[in-house]
Amino acid sequence: LNQGENLVTVTALDADTNVVQSKIYNIIYRTAQNSTNGAISSTTTWNNSAGVIYVTGDVTVNPGIKLTIAANTVVMFDNGRRLSVNGTLDMQGTSANPIYMFPSDCSTSSAWTIESAASGVVTGNYVVTSSGRYTTSGGGVLSLVDSTMTDPAGTNIIIAATGGGQVTL
Repeated sequence: LNQGENLVTVTALDADTNVVQSKIYNIIYRTAQNSTNGAISSTTTWNNSAGVIYVTGDVTVNPGIKLTIAANTVVMFDNGRRLSVNGTLDMQGTSANPIYMFPSDCSTSSAWTIESAASGVVTGNYVVTSSGRYTTSGGGVLSLVDSTMTDPAGTNIIIAATGGGQVTL
């Protein structure tokens, strides 16, 4: 397995080797982890060279500061954790190497949030998220392109914009 996210296909065959059913599973493999929380007060990049990024407490990107999440990075959030963006969050996955965001306990009911407010700008390309949500308010901006958001438990609002927040999908 490779560090980070791996896709594994499980296929059931009948006696004549015809495919009866096939399913793709995401498997996260970590050889290292990088726990993070608190304020980000200088330009920062999260990437897969540090292993899986674990958000263990609330994280805030300060005004005027940019956090970049590089392609092929896995970010896992503890239950209820927030990534609040008052500066810029730039998530630049690619079709071959998306960014993955999951709950750290791999449960389908854990909830985590990325929020932009006031001057916060969140942009993302090829971001795969599960059991999380994006919120924007008070003039904050959210733009996601070629991204996938799922809520397997069906218990979360995946995207919310209030009070002048802007959303582009």
